[in-house]
Amino acid sequence: MVNVEEFREREESVELSDFKSLCMCHIDTAKDQLLKQFVFYLLPLVTAVQRWAWVGLAWLGFVC
Repeated sequence: MVNVEEFREREESVELSDFKSLCMCHIDTAKDQLLKQFVFYLLPLVTAVQRWAWVGLAWLGFVC
C-alpha cells in the first residue's frame, strides 16, 4: 500500500529517515482505510453474535 510512484518520480536520493517517515505515513493511511472498510463487514457479525448470546441466555433463564 506504499505509493511507489512517489519514489520513482524523485530525482534525488532519499535519506533513510525520510524514507522511513514516508513509508510509515503511507502505512498509517492504508491502515486507516482498511479499518474503515472492515468495520462495516465486522459490525453485523458482532451484533449477530451478541444477539445469539442474548437468546441463549434467555433460553437458559438468565434474562428476564
